[in-house]
Amino acid sequence: MDIDAITLDGLIIVGELKTTKPYQPGFGAQLGAQQRTMILKDLDRLQSTAADYRIMFVTDAEAFRTLCGKKFAARAPNVVDLITGRSSTGRR
Repeated sequence: MDIDAITLDGLIIVGELKTTKPYQPGFGAQLGAQQRTMILKDLDRLQSTAADYRIMFVTDAEAFRTLCGKKFAARAPNVVDLITGRSSTGRR
């Protein structure tokens, strides 16, 4: 995990940080095969880790939109764009 923290009240927070930019930017941005493989690997690791909060942090708006799309939504329930502060859960 890129982020592994325990809050003062004992909650466990784990996170993966991705600086990935989709290889095909713009409307309907697409991840390359290797990008997709690595993101799915990180999402699987997040899902299988015992924690109170599991978060995929991204630094690219198009990567955020892609991970919030239909193809990833079920596997990426909590994605946060570190640049804008937007979250796939709607919270900031």
